[in-house]
Amino acid sequence: MKITSDKLQVGDKYDSLVIKIDHEMNKQFLKALDEFHPRYNDIIHPGLLMSLCSITKSPSFNLSENVAAVGAKFECAYLCPTRVGKAFTFSWEVKEVIEKRSRIYQISDVLVTNEDGKNVMRRTINNTFIGGAHLKRRVEWERKTGFKREYVTQSDFPKNGYEIVGKPKQLTMEKLQYYSGGPIGPTWPVRNIHTDREISIRSGIGKPIASGMMFEAFMTELMIDFFGDSWFEKGKMSVVCIEMAGDGDTIIPKAIITHKIFEESKSEISMKLWCENQNRHAILIGSATYKM
Repeated sequence: MKITSDKLQVGDKYDSLVIKIDHEMNKQFLKALDEFHPRYNDIIHPGLLMSLCSITKSPSFNLSENVAAVGAKFECAYLCPTRVGKAFTFSWEVKEVIEKRSRIYQISDVLVTNEDGKNVMRRTINNTFIGGAHLKRRVEWERKTGFKREYVTQSDFPKNGYEIVGKPKQLTMEKLQYYSGGPIGPTWPVRNIHTDREISIRSGIGKPIASGMMFEAFMTELMIDFFGDSWFEKGKMSVVCIEMAGDGDTIIPKAIITHKIFEESKSEISMKLWCENQNRHAILIGSATYKM
């Protein structure tokens, strides 16, 4: 019997994905993210590459019935712009497995290379697993500990420094399906916790939720709008998803400059990042650096 993905250990590798990204696929993700800047007529939106970096995209990914993988933390180094019409290889290796607050976390390194063998993106993705035995273990832990989540609000972030506010993003089922439903075709959208209400309920969530990588993509857009296209080669970002959001929610990406260095040997800008919902609750938090 083939081992399920939530049982993989340090050193294990998922099967690589090789895929050509055409204009139609790129346009599909632009619709999902409400982003239609002319630069993406030729350049692949980073949110599409981020989505394809999910372990769920590996040909060898598999889980037991009613179990689902959820991205919890993402780190991304942008190495060069990527052009539409090229083929890319996505490779995964499990680097660490830990248990925290009853949840199993599997940390994987992801490398994206183009058809010329050039590295275009490096990512570290921290996945946890929900539903099935994982849900039972979590429910029992919450019962024993009396755990209760506290919301993080926008007011918890520092006020000093220059604040940047991105475009509000309205989440709809159509956009969730465009982002997480796979390439449009006869079987679109693929049924998962992001696109199908029944599956999300069986996994213990209650309703379809947006992929955390959508929030990461919103934040990436904010960085590109602020720093320009040079972000594709000089930016680095680390974010953690701390809440869920879905159909009907509005997400606003924000950032504050926290530190600047302008020296002959080193010029760098550091920022604190977050996405908040319409209730001003933080959905995603993190940091970014831009080397000039």
